[in-house]
Amino acid sequence: MAKLQDINHEGLKTAIIDLQVSPDLIYYGYFAMYFDFVEDPTLPAAAGVCIEKRQFKFAYNVEYLNKYEKMYGKNFFKFLIIHECQHILLGHQARTGSRNKQVANIAMDMVINTMIETDHKLTFDDFYYSNKKYEEPGIVFDGRKYDGLQMFEEVYEQLIQDNPDVDSEGNEQGGGDPKDCESCGGSGHANGEGTPGDGQGEPCPDCGGTGKEQGSGSGEDKEGEGKPGLVDSHREMQDDGKEMSSSDKAIMDSMVKEIHESLKARGYAASEGIENAFAFEKKKPIVNVYKRVFGNGRQKSSTYRKLSRRNSALKGKRKESKDVNIILDTSGSLWNDINEIMPVVVGNYNIYLVQCDTEVKYAGHVKTLNDWKKVAMKGGGGTTMQPAIDHLIKEKRNSIQTIFVSDFYTEDLNFDKFKGEVTFVKSRGAANPTFHNCIKYKVIEAFRD
Repeated sequence: MAKLQDINHEGLKTAIIDLQVSPDLIYYGYFAMYFDFVEDPTLPAAAGVCIEKRQFKFAYNVEYLNKYEKMYGKNFFKFLIIHECQHILLGHQARTGSRNKQVANIAMDMVINTMIETDHKLTFDDFYYSNKKYEEPGIVFDGRKYDGLQMFEEVYEQLIQDNPDVDSEGNEQGGGDPKDCESCGGSGHANGEGTPGDGQGEPCPDCGGTGKEQGSGSGEDKEGEGKPGLVDSHREMQDDGKEMSSSDKAIMDSMVKEIHESLKARGYAASEGIENAFAFEKKKPIVNVYKRVFGNGRQKSSTYRKLSRRNSALKGKRKESKDVNIILDTSGSLWNDINEIMPVVVGNYNIYLVQCDTEVKYAGHVKTLNDWKKVAMKGGGGTTMQPAIDHLIKEKRNSIQTIFVSDFYTEDLNFDKFKGEVTFVKSRGAANPTFHNCIKYKVIEAFRD
């Protein structure tokens, strides 16, 4: 928990107090008190937030904060605190996964800053927004394509599509020519984020030098008048680029919801954008999706086990559970959504379940909820879904109707030997599935009204 006397920057302390006495911002003033504020002079930005050892950490760099204050005035600190609170409230650290951290941060900032501008009229034109046009040294995009996108995953996907030279796995991050290190001529400046006022990237790993006009900053140092582009940095706070563990994701999610409900009970209302995000999570349109896909899960079949009432020598009709395959993408980004799926289908269908993140984690029949509890979820890593398809082919279940639940941030899927109908169910913020040789298929977007 934050103690104001432990924060080594007057601007941050004053901003928290100001938020706590502002009727429309009081929520963030008290949410900020759940952070541990830590001064970090090595952080290459004004601030960054993460969960560390089951605590919310707010790191800040005094030197950068002072530069921002000179550029924008004291109102910047309120903006910064709201910005960092929203990163946590929207679960951005848990949702980043294996994505390019630089591009993901831009996508997140576009969503958050636009939300702050819309809800609170706090805006600083130099930062990323989804409703304006940008042309930056390392990444180029037209903001008009992004206006209206509410999920950072959607924005991220659009950024990757619009910038084919930026590798979604993390290569060629940020801006700058990778061969123009002024000190050694090396390629160390391709991943700079930029700093306020100097337009420089991170030091060259070969020689420690810093070239000019790298990263997402722009312009030379003119007494702190450069344009930073990014509000903060989270890459250095994410355990050396490792993805968040599944247990930490669950802990973070429960902590955020508990704090949110506690503040609401005290009469402190979040912004409309945050409230909508929490309300959005509570909706369960996935139930309707499964009804559309499978009906009620039962089908009539002819069998001698139930003879015809009209002629005892003929087969009768018996309702039996439908035989289906379900592929669950158990990568980190879908961890919470799956809890809504399984209780709907287990017990209603004859299910052969395949759990997969980068490899098949579980495959087998699940007939009851007790079976599901014993199986539990296995995964939490990246997203590589072809092994699940190959497994069904190997088990000769490739002629059975299959439902495939994923965010589809994966490679092109090959259904060359697949004969049954495949229903692709897109989760929130999912990409469109890319596949070939799938004879019968349909795509349904779940988690939306």
